[in-house]
Amino acid sequence: MKVWVLTGDKMETAAATCYASKLFRRSTQILELTKKRTEEQSLHDVMFELSRTVLRQRSMSGLSVDCLDFGLIIDGATLTAILKPSPEGPGSGNYCEVFLEVCRNCSAVLCCRMAPLQKAQIVKLIKASKEHPITLAIGDGANDVSMILEAHVGIGIMGKEGRQAARNSDYAIPKFKHLKKMLLVHGHYYYIRIAELVQYFFYKNVCFIFPQFLFQFFCGFSQQPLYDTAYLTLYNISFTSLPILLYSLVEQHVTMDTLKRDPSLYKDIAKNSLLRWPVFLYWTCLGVFDAVVFFFGAYFLFDNTTFTSNGQLMTTNTQMMFGNWTFGTLVFTVLVFTVTIKLALDTHHWTWINHFVIWGSLLFYVIFSLLWGGIIWPFLNYQRMYYVFMQMLSSGPAWLSIILLITVSLLPDIIKKVLCRAMCPTPTERAQGAEKLTQGVAHSTPLLTSHRRSLKTRSADSSQTHLPETAVPGSCEPLPQKLLLAHWPEGEGPDLRSSVGPCALRLSGAGFAYYAPGPETSV
Repeated sequence: MKVWVLTGDKMETAAATCYASKLFRRSTQILELTKKRTEEQSLHDVMFELSRTVLRQRSMSGLSVDCLDFGLIIDGATLTAILKPSPEGPGSGNYCEVFLEVCRNCSAVLCCRMAPLQKAQIVKLIKASKEHPITLAIGDGANDVSMILEAHVGIGIMGKEGRQAARNSDYAIPKFKHLKKMLLVHGHYYYIRIAELVQYFFYKNVCFIFPQFLFQFFCGFSQQPLYDTAYLTLYNISFTSLPILLYSLVEQHVTMDTLKRDPSLYKDIAKNSLLRWPVFLYWTCLGVFDAVVFFFGAYFLFDNTTFTSNGQLMTTNTQMMFGNWTFGTLVFTVLVFTVTIKLALDTHHWTWINHFVIWGSLLFYVIFSLLWGGIIWPFLNYQRMYYVFMQMLSSGPAWLSIILLITVSLLPDIIKKVLCRAMCPTPTERAQGAEKLTQGVAHSTPLLTSHRRSLKTRSADSSQTHLPETAVPGSCEPLPQKLLLAHWPEGEGPDLRSSVGPCALRLSGAGFAYYAPGPETSV
């Protein structure tokens, strides 16, 4: 990520701001491309001198461990001369490519004394470069509107400068410091959610339609539907819509603190990695495989049946009539349960809403099927589906088929996830494992559990707990006595370690724990 500062301030003020924000460091070698320098030398000589400097350093960086960090400062007058097209053609007078080559080798670029239109020209120049990077512009005033509109993503800061920038931006934030959380957390979450949403919709509809396609080979291409019309209508509306909708709103594959602490996790989703062709083909092949398992699994598990002249299926071992609607209902039941459980396996952040929506969707399907078949409400009985669902559930082989087919359908995806995590885990997967390990330690250690509980309220009952002997730190001998906890706001209260020695534990900067022999005392 390259950071450019486009401002109308003077060069000295803008440079001081860059040093204060650590965009420029003391070790940064500053390259100046200003009007003062171009008056001493021609623009042609200055441009190619800077180009030779950065290219020489880039060639030496492979041989030397120490690599110089370059920062470029350019003003509006010089930028006008660089962006001005040459009347003689694309030859000597056009320095845009040389300017971009110098900027690519700089860690940061400061453009000072800029007009609002020049800010937009800079963004447009970067967008049209050969790398075609994703550009983001952030500003707080009306002079930043053109830059915000030109960038791929525009962010406005609501403040004293007015709301023109916020009104013309894609996103608005109250303070500049919120940009970090917006990029590293909310941007990360948004991409994960939208990528899963798109791929899952393709997957569940392939699972839904492909069995209908296969059924045409067994019904004489008579356009006989495999599913009932109510199932066809409600599949994407009611049975499978709410789980993926909630997933796309609240999913958090890793915690916010982890994303802010380790920005390198963004590399796992860089360059649209989750919406590329290999990932799309995997989801599509998984949907085709599941659809084949649904249809042919239900078909061959009842291979001892024979088609009668009236289009029904007669089973000899159960003495039941299995018609087309019963067969289609069996396939549809396996389908709904499989795609819903598949989404549950992909969910990392579980809340009570997730449980309510996912398991509630499955329960709603069962209740609707009983209602539609006239079991719960006899007045609402669709003629061809009357008692079909209940008849299917009254068969032992049907129950076995549902459980077996769901297991077989989910098995390849589970094996793939387990093998990938074991053999070549991504940084995100390693971070997920570290979080689970941390949570496991926190749940198994009474000290951490008591401290977490004490952050909200501390009562006499909850602040006294036992600690295993192995958890006593430092050189303290194992003490089976009660644990005494004290809590106060951050930065306040005395330092108890000076008085109680190594038996005191610092708890997340919020208090101390002390093990002491003798009767219980309040702290």
